[in-house]
Amino acid sequence: MRVLTAWMVKFAEIPSYQVEVTEEKIAVYTELLCDLDPVTLDHSCREAAKCCKRFPTPADIREQAASWQTDASQLEAERAWETLQTFGHQHSYDETGNFRDSWVGGKAVRPELPAAIEYAMRQCGGPFGVFECKPENTHFVRRDFMEAYKRFKETKGLQLPAHEAKEILGKVTRQLPAADRQGTTSGMKSAGQVVRQLTEGE
Repeated sequence: MRVLTAWMVKFAEIPSYQVEVTEEKIAVYTELLCDLDPVTLDHSCREAAKCCKRFPTPADIREQAASWQTDASQLEAERAWETLQTFGHQHSYDETGNFRDSWVGGKAVRPELPAAIEYAMRQCGGPFGVFECKPENTHFVRRDFMEAYKRFKETKGLQLPAHEAKEILGKVTRQLPAADRQGTTSGMKSAGQVVRQLTEGE
């Protein structure tokens, strides 16, 4: 790993560390950090050099990577929430919680959200739960949406391609009773049961 090797050399040049970098040490670090992509590794090593008073261990570098990835994930989830808010202002939805078609050039066009945003919105009760919640509850809905969004991204949408994930979400919506689609607690449980049945073939 060129990035790691370059940083190991830089670490050795920091006077306060006073550690000799050998091929064996580089090999050990490479084995323990091989799952980090070059960009994340470069950032993490740089931050570790700024923060660590001793020669950074693999754990120190991983800690910086985890912190950076968490920040990036949080920012992405916040942007997803804003995207949903904009989408909600641009499109109306029917009594079943499905967004109505838009007319573009005399043709009906079905508005679509990215699978991760669609999933997170449904976990919060769909359009009813997100756009019609009481103002004092908006903070909690936003929190739940962002957690669901990050969960979807972390599991890569149940390891399915985007079009398959969206297809399952559509099936979930169609199979839930109307009251459940509007965000009742039982509806959220039913959604989980339907997803498991659709993905596990139960």
